[in-house]
Amino acid sequence: GGAGALESVVVRGASPAGAASVAYWDSVMLARGHSAGATLYVAGVEEPVLWGPAWREVPGGPSARAGASLAPEEGGGGALLFGGERGAHDYDDVWRLQGGSWEFVPAASSSRAVARHDHASACAGGSLWVHGGRRGSSGAALGDMWAFDLAARVWREVGTPPEGAMPPRFGHTMAAVGGVLYLHGGYAVRGGGGGEEAPSAEAWAYDTRSGAWTLLGPRTESYRFPWADGPAGAITFPGEAPAG
Repeated sequence: GGAGALESVVVRGASPAGAASVAYWDSVMLARGHSAGATLYVAGVEEPVLWGPAWREVPGGPSARAGASLAPEEGGGGALLFGGERGAHDYDDVWRLQGGSWEFVPAASSSRAVARHDHASACAGGSLWVHGGRRGSSGAALGDMWAFDLAARVWREVGTPPEGAMPPRFGHTMAAVGGVLYLHGGYAVRGGGGGEEAPSAEAWAYDTRSGAWTLLGPRTESYRFPWADGPAGAITFPGEAPAG
């Protein structure tokens, strides 16, 4: 994209029935019913409607792997890739993607217990937080939490839920908001890491300052949200529950 900000977009030419457009960043995508006569007017220059930035490979990064995580750093400076597996080998390395290049972030101290794949990660409070996932050829599910101090570059196990309070899980997501980590979904494994796995609708919050875990959902109140399959599928974050 160009250096200037996009202030206005005007589509000129034919407007076929059923056409739909989506604009984001410096691209406009026109879906279905596209007319070859349609043009896009941006900052005094007409361009074809269907255009945008292309994918490109960033060389020199981590080795090929599956099940790694990529978490945006606080402040939007870059993103941190962690873990993953290849050929039943689990990785425990950290890489920073910033400004179109990769940088290896070596740990001053670590533990093979950190290595995993299909985990969840997020950045908060100057650390990269990693939860759950799987390890080894057996794919045993994990329920522990680790934090990688980005200044000291030291791993430490923190905030692991009490035994039985929160089953191990993998394939879930995690996001950080104001020092609180929110986990959702994935596959929960009852009866320990090698037990029976099933899709999870649970949402959990972990406060990185107090170390407290809170189960946010599913909720069982007798209301129904239009985006939930039923009351047990509704998840409400701190605050007032939506009406309806």
